[in-house]
Amino acid sequence: MISIPDDPGTGATSSGELIGNVGNSILRHFILYMDYENQQIILEPGDDFHSSFPQDNSGIQVGKNDQGNPHIVYISPESPGEKAGFMEGDIIEKINQIKFGRHSDLLLIKNLLRQQKGTKLHFEIIRNTKKKNILLILENQYDS
Repeated sequence: MISIPDDPGTGATSSGELIGNVGNSILRHFILYMDYENQQIILEPGDDFHSSFPQDNSGIQVGKNDQGNPHIVYISPESPGEKAGFMEGDIIEKINQIKFGRHSDLLLIKNLLRQQKGTKLHFEIIRNTKKKNILLILENQYDS
């Protein structure tokens, strides 16, 4: 995932010298060299360059809010998450009866979102202090 902010703000992508983040989804395929003197990054194909890795099949990005609860940070347009009706800021309480709270591991949620297409995930969320149920059906967003 490459993250490029629309507006200046705080966090990892807030500096005028940065254009975004390149995460493990890309970097795990490469050997990374950092040339500080010339201010450049060099990527060469690594041993896992041709390997397939689990990919998100939901189109939603999950983070933690100020209280430490897992919540929806971003929803890709036309993704399964948008089709299901998620909104940014929705707090995730449960997925398929698995309860999440302040100290929940986001990796577990991300792994649930990487299951095979057609997998149904029943979310219990809080939106504007009201509980809501959402059914998310995972899709492979990269099938042509």
